[in-house]
Amino acid sequence: MATVLPWSTSTPEAKLKRICANTNAKRLLSKEAYQLGLREKDNYGWQFFGPVSEGLGNLEFKRLISVYNSIQKNGYFPERYGYIHGQFLISDNDWVWVNIGGKHRFSSLAALNYERIPVALKSRSSALFIRRSESAYWPNVKNGLFSEQESLNIFDRIIDGKSYRSLPQFNLKP
Repeated sequence: MATVLPWSTSTPEAKLKRICANTNAKRLLSKEAYQLGLREKDNYGWQFFGPVSEGLGNLEFKRLISVYNSIQKNGYFPERYGYIHGQFLISDNDWVWVNIGGKHRFSSLAALNYERIPVALKSRSSALFIRRSESAYWPNVKNGLFSEQESLNIFDRIIDGKSYRSLPQFNLKP
């Protein structure tokens, strides 16, 4: 839950406090899952990666199906329910858009074959436009959490459409 990217303005410690219901728990549970009714005693994990408890997995599945069914039946109204938002990674003449908020809606719209998806320029954890040429100035490079080369490796894998779960293990400072 404390994963940050090199261009993020947040540190792992700050992100964990912002996202986790109880940072002292043996198995962590997100604040969002807690607000949706799950409790730490029986549940753990975060929606973006595993392992997660069966309860959290079921909750996320039901949320995704509910969003999909709603958009299929009623249409997509971002001005009413909020826009999907993210950031642009830019390298020379190439770029990608990375979804940060609204992943259930984004997945549903893609599954429903929407050709255009309106997005908002909004991010609370980094700049909106992340330029490869500015890597030396990214917050978590400047503070020493990532080396510039590690940061560029992550950036390049994302812009090339490769998963960063297969990244080599980095020796990050504690």
